[in-house]
Amino acid sequence: MKALVTRLPSLVIVLAGLAAGAREPITAEGAKQWAEVCPPLSMDEATAATEALVFTNAAGATLPYRQYVPADLRDGERVPLVLLLHGAGERGTDNRMQLVHGGRQLLAWGREWKLPFVLVAPQCPGGKQWVDTPWGALAHTMPERPSETLALAMELLDDRLAALPVDPDRVYATGVSMGGYGVWDLLQRRPGFFAAAVPVCGGGDTNLASRLVSVPIRAFHGKADGVVPPFRSRSMVDAIRAAGGALAELDEYPGVGHDSWNRAYGDPSTLDWLFAQRRGGGVSRDPATGAPVVHATARHPNRPAYTFNPWDAPWIFVSPATGVVDAGTKAPDGPADLSFAFRCAHSDKGLWVHVAVFDDDLSADTCPTGAVSCAAWDDDAVEIFLDGELARLPDSRADGGVRLRHGGEFALVANGAANSDFSGYPRTYAGGIWDKRGGDPPPVWWAGDAVQSGIVFGESVRNTLAPGLVPETAVEVDYFFWFPWSAMGRTDKPDRIGFNIGVQDDDGGGRRDHALYWTGNPRRPFSDESAFGILVLDP
Repeated sequence: MKALVTRLPSLVIVLAGLAAGAREPITAEGAKQWAEVCPPLSMDEATAATEALVFTNAAGATLPYRQYVPADLRDGERVPLVLLLHGAGERGTDNRMQLVHGGRQLLAWGREWKLPFVLVAPQCPGGKQWVDTPWGALAHTMPERPSETLALAMELLDDRLAALPVDPDRVYATGVSMGGYGVWDLLQRRPGFFAAAVPVCGGGDTNLASRLVSVPIRAFHGKADGVVPPFRSRSMVDAIRAAGGALAELDEYPGVGHDSWNRAYGDPSTLDWLFAQRRGGGVSRDPATGAPVVHATARHPNRPAYTFNPWDAPWIFVSPATGVVDAGTKAPDGPADLSFAFRCAHSDKGLWVHVAVFDDDLSADTCPTGAVSCAAWDDDAVEIFLDGELARLPDSRADGGVRLRHGGEFALVANGAANSDFSGYPRTYAGGIWDKRGGDPPPVWWAGDAVQSGIVFGESVRNTLAPGLVPETAVEVDYFFWFPWSAMGRTDKPDRIGFNIGVQDDDGGGRRDHALYWTGNPRRPFSDESAFGILVLDP
C-alpha cells in the first residue's frame, strides 16, 4: 500500500481540478458518426409520430403542445416522461416547430432502442418567453412568479402526469436557449420534482443553486455562443458545486456558437444518461419483499464501440447512516472513515459494477499483491454478492458452497488481490485480474461484448465523485467488476437478480475495523440472500 500513500498529495490537486464537473465533450466527428447510426427524424416523421393537442386550464387559458405516447405499452406499465421546452426561434401557433431541436432526436432514440417514454412539447406563443429575463445578461434573479407561458406549461405537465401511464420518479426536463432558461427556472421552482434535467445554452438564478444540490443535471453550452453567454451555464454548475452538490456537470464545446443543441443531442451519452436517472437516486422498494431495488442501465448490444460507455447510470451513495454495518465490526466514525457509492450497467453478455469507496486510511496488509485466495475481509476490499436465480437462500454457503452456482461472492482487495474463500472466483470460474492503477481500461474491457467469459477486476486511486457528500480528507478508490451471465450459472440475461455490496475497511494493519454493506442481515450480510437487495436489469 505504500504506492497508494505516496500518491495522496497529488490527489488533492486532481480533486480541485475536477470539482467544477467538466466532462470530456463529444467531438464533432463523433456526433457525425452517431447521426449516421441514429439519425434524427425528419420534421414530417416527427409530426406524424406525435399528436397535436391544445391544453386549456380552468381559467380558459390555452397552450398548444405535441404529445408522443408509445402505442404498445403493456397493461400497468409506467414509463418516463420528457418535458421539452423549445427556443425563441420556434415560437408561434403552428404547433409543430417545437420539435425541431431535441424532439426529433428523442423520438429517433426511442425508435432505435425500442425505449418507451412519453414526450410532451408545448409551444410558446410569439412575443412571449418561458422566463421573463434578457438572454444576454450575465445574471438574473428568478421572478417571484413564473411567466404566463411557463405557468401554463407547469399546469400542462401536472395534467399529463395525472392522465398518462407515467413513472413519477422518471420525469425529466430538457430545453434549448430560451427553453434552457425555462428548464433552470422549473428546477428551482420545483426542487425534488424532476429526476434529472438537460438544460442547453440557458441560465438560472445562481443565488438559488442550493435548491439543486440533489438534482442530476447535465448542462451544455458552446464556448463561442454570442447569444447566451457561456458564463450562464458555467456559473450555475459552479454555484451548485459550491453549495455542496455533486450531481451537476457541464459540457462546453470549443468553437461552437449558439447551436450547441446539435452537439448535445447528438451525443448518445446525453439521452443514455438522462433515461438512467431516477428520483431519489435510483433506489425503490420491492412491494413483495420490501427489499431495496436498484436499476442497472441497459446497453444496446449493437452500440458502436466508440460510444459504448457502461457508466451512464445513477450513483447510489451508501454512508454509515444509511447502510448496514456488519454485527462483528464497529460502525465507521462517519462518511470519511468509510462510505461508498455504486452504479451498475448491463448488456446481453453480462453485468458491470463500479464501486467508489471513500476511506481516510488505506491499508492492505493481509493479502499479498495479486493474490487470488486470501482473507479479503481483513483488508480494504470490496465484495460483490450475486443471487443470480433470485433464490433468496437464508445461507448461500450451505452444502460447502455448492449453492453458489446461483452467483456467489466476488472480491477485490485494494492492492489487486482477489478472494476466493467463499466465492465462485477463481475456483469455479476462470478469469483474470486487471489492475487499473495508473492506466485506463483496455478498450476491449470497456466495449465489454468481446469479453465472453471470466471476471475482470480493476482498481484505481483518485478522488472525483463526492464533494459535499464526503469530506475531502477521504480518498476515493474505484473498483470495477465485470460478470458474464455464466458467472451466475445462467445462459441468458435475467430480468432481476439478488444483489448486495460490502466494503471492508482495515485502518492501520491487523484485522479489519469496519464492514459496511448496502443492505442485508447485519449478522450475515454476506450470505443471507433473503435479505439482499434486488438489481433490476432495465430493458
